[in-house]
Amino acid sequence: MAIAEIAPVDIERGGAGGQTPAMTIPSAAADAAVPRDAVSPHGARRAILLGGLITGALDITAAFLLAGSFGVGPVRVLHGIAEALIGPSSHQGGAATAALGLLMHFSIATFWTAVFYAISRRLPALVERPFVFGPLYGAIVFILMYRVAIPLVVALNALYLAEYDKGIPPLRWRMLVIHLVCVGLPIALSVRRFGPPPGRSPAS
Repeated sequence: MAIAEIAPVDIERGGAGGQTPAMTIPSAAADAAVPRDAVSPHGARRAILLGGLITGALDITAAFLLAGSFGVGPVRVLHGIAEALIGPSSHQGGAATAALGLLMHFSIATFWTAVFYAISRRLPALVERPFVFGPLYGAIVFILMYRVAIPLVVALNALYLAEYDKGIPPLRWRMLVIHLVCVGLPIALSVRRFGPPPGRSPAS
């Protein structure tokens, strides 16, 4: 893989129907305590999309910096991502295949954000303790990408490409650190910040 606004709440004070303020205030107060954004169906989409954008930006920036330390430019990095789909010809595609690689990268970041969001609906601790479970999730993503997704891509490449990279990259500490800091942590923080609280349905 290689981020509420509280709407004002009107409180009915009762009237001719005989309803007293004491009967309506608790309900209104409960509504006021929950940001309208938090229960909006747009909350989930916002958390996933912003999380994917923030995570993708941090991750690709780290990849560019790391590759640059070895004399590899950003375009070549993006060509390498696109190579997983179209093979070595990605390196002759110029800006077009670089754009494809960038799109693939952000799509992957958004996918992993969506997975974290879905799991966090069942396990609220994931967003309650993002600095613990975010990096842990990043480590899991790292293992799944390098030992499940990449081997699967290689197997699929064999079905439709005459030439493709058969190598499986080794697990390296620097890549693990990037996944802890630039993948897992921003995903957890984004879902916590932009998503509705776990246990709240959009219809609440």
